[in-house]
Amino acid sequence: MAEAKQKTGYRGVRFREHASAKFNKRPDKCFFIRYKRGGKTIEEAVGWASEDFTAQQASTIRAQIMH
Repeated sequence: MAEAKQKTGYRGVRFREHASAKFNKRPDKCFFIRYKRGGKTIEEAVGWASEDFTAQQASTIRAQIMH
C-alpha cells in the first residue's frame, strides 16, 4: 500500500516518503503538485529530495502551470 501524502507549507504541494529508498539516512521524499484544469483535479510528481528538489521548487512549477 502506498504511503499517504503529507502537506507542505505550500499550497497544492504535497510529498510522499518512500518506504525503502533513503536520502541522508531518512526516507526519500517525492514531491507532488495539485491543480485544476478544465474542472478536473490533476496531481503529478515533479521531483525527489535526493535530486535536490524542494517543496519551494514544486510550488514554483505549480504557479507557472497555473498561469
